[in-house]
Amino acid sequence: MSESAGSGRQIERDNLAELIAANEEIHGALTSGEIEAAEREMYGTAQSGRADAE
Repeated sequence: MSESAGSGRQIERDNLAELIAANEEIHGALTSGEIEAAEREMYGTAQSGRADAE
């Protein structure tokens, strides 16, 4: 990955982190159940521990 592509990805991650933080201020943090339901909707099955494996 080129340096500019890496910088772009970092900016995207920073922007996403800001959006998540703003959403959590308004609505509170997502529960494990909500995350699992979203994963089932996107992937067909819950991907428990998926974030830990990355």
